[in-house]
Amino acid sequence: MHLTWWQVYLWLKLDDLPSVFGVFYLLLCIYIAVYFLKAVLKEDLGIFIDGLKSFTFKILFTLAIIFMIASFLLPTSKQFALIYILPKIVNSKTVHEIFSKTGKDIGLLLEYAGKELEHKLKEIVEDDIKTKQKDKEESKREGRQEKKHVNEGKLQYLSKKKEEILC
Repeated sequence: MHLTWWQVYLWLKLDDLPSVFGVFYLLLCIYIAVYFLKAVLKEDLGIFIDGLKSFTFKILFTLAIIFMIASFLLPTSKQFALIYILPKIVNSKTVHEIFSKTGKDIGLLLEYAGKELEHKLKEIVEDDIKTKQKDKEESKREGRQEKKHVNEGKLQYLSKKKEEILC
């Protein structure tokens, strides 16, 4: 089956159909609003109820429900492309021939890639652990040095205070 220009045009217009359906929703709302306004202006609710019981309202309401369901079930052009083309590609003989020949090779390749990935992840985790241990050791050393500097600073401060008091 070949795709014609007319089918492509209709395919691309699928996205516009919900807006066309919206016209019927608008007509239904206008119809209800007109009868509601008539009822409010004449202060007679019976006019509004008669409008809702009329044949025109029933037709508009039925069409609105049908178009609401249709717009929900109608695919977009992208969805229709997948619905139409994907089965043709997957079920083609060429694809089956290619994957039957290369399927085994791909399986072996994926298995090798999985093992390599595990090996690299182990290396990364080990390097990360070593780096964290080194950082801890360095921070301990720096902490000791900072304590020495703090203690020396306190001693200098105390000795200055002592001199000020004695003088």
